[in-house]
Amino acid sequence: DNTTQNLAYQGSFDGQRHTITVDFTFPNRAECLFMWVNNASIYRLKVAGTIRTQAVHTGGIIRSALGSITIEDCESAVNIIVTPTTVTNLHMGGFIGHGHNAQIYMTDCLFTGSITGIAKHRYASAFLGWMESAGRITYNYCLNNGTFTNLEVSNTYALGITQSNGQTTVAVCYYRPNNVTNNETLATAVSSDQLTSGQTTYRLQGGREEAPRAE
Repeated sequence: DNTTQNLAYQGSFDGQRHTITVDFTFPNRAECLFMWVNNASIYRLKVAGTIRTQAVHTGGIIRSALGSITIEDCESAVNIIVTPTTVTNLHMGGFIGHGHNAQIYMTDCLFTGSITGIAKHRYASAFLGWMESAGRITYNYCLNNGTFTNLEVSNTYALGITQSNGQTTVAVCYYRPNNVTNNETLATAVSSDQLTSGQTTYRLQGGREEAPRAE
């Protein structure tokens, strides 16, 4: 049970390339595979399915992150759907809902899910929904190939949402511009043709003989 901060998941979770499919609907809170993580690492995991939410922070894999967090070789194919609510400042991330003041390192991560809003003042990104001013996040070789629907265009972000761009470090990351208008200077936009041709995959490999932690 990692539903409260003092019971946050700590340690190393190796998904061994398995897929976990979720189906969560909770009207008054966000329900994610990992509700809280603290000084944790997650590797080789794909999460799929649907999360219906009215909560302020929702993530496809993690709701709240603390301490030092490593996410490597993971995919979120989760569909996050905001159900009717009077709450306005919702922050949704394809991987993490709230980064707090964590130090987060994401490598070889892929977002192929979707985030669907219902009105203005809902914020969405592929990887991180929100982070406080002392937090930092680093992206290496990550791709946003997801979709954003029925959201105010100015509130959609290619990678993540932080209080300032100085909190974010990016190396070799791409996104498909589907209703995304922010973070263009941090990640590189690619077309559907560039994705299907293998050109983007080649660049994401970065000259490495194999992806980290490959079997």
